[in-house]
Amino acid sequence: KSYGGNYSNEGDTTAKGMLVRAINDPFWKLRQMAISNFAEYEGEGFATVEKIIQDRARFDPHPQVRSEAIITLATYGDNNSDSLYRQALEDSSYQVVSVAIEKYLMGQPSDAKEIAARFENSPNDAIVTSVGNYYAGLAEPNRYDWFLEKMKRMKPTDKYNFLQVFGKYLIKSKQDIQRKSIPVMESIARNNPSYFVRFGAFQVLGLLTDIQGVNSLRKDIRAKETEPKLKEMYSQFGEL
Repeated sequence: KSYGGNYSNEGDTTAKGMLVRAINDPFWKLRQMAISNFAEYEGEGFATVEKIIQDRARFDPHPQVRSEAIITLATYGDNNSDSLYRQALEDSSYQVVSVAIEKYLMGQPSDAKEIAARFENSPNDAIVTSVGNYYAGLAEPNRYDWFLEKMKRMKPTDKYNFLQVFGKYLIKSKQDIQRKSIPVMESIARNNPSYFVRFGAFQVLGLLTDIQGVNSLRKDIRAKETEPKLKEMYSQFGEL
């Protein structure tokens, strides 16, 4: 089934027709790339394009394509896919579920707290990070321990992503919570075995420089770092 025939050849529709046909390609990576090209699309035949991408979010056999379809649909900001995100919470792929949670909770649905609670102890770090993103927006003081507990057991890549979400939580939190986090972030920034996790904690401390002593702490962390890759990353910052 090809959707390419829905377009005339006027203007840029030839390229668009090719993209729409690529959404039906047997190779999943091409389908994913084609869908990502329709992010924030506002052009001719929008309703048709949106419907095709919704179908891919529901029925594509590859989880990367279903995830990409959800990410792309969320760029339209029209609430036409809210029920689809809700449905995708039951997807067999952790990756799809993590993306669906983030997009569904962004719409602040009436069952947001219930959905977050259902997934907050997932064994999958990407799902926990999506829930964390929602909790970061609420910035409830009693969530502080939840963030630290989840962060402890994460693999390095997921921990780096989770640190970004924790930073968002801290920015929205009161200063007593921010202060409490400083020695924790310092310890990670100095001692974590993974250099990019150390960098993530250093970035979080950069959000707290209004608090006295944080600037000099970051300078000291940077001065004492020995990993060449991270030293190079720090050098991009200029003077602190």
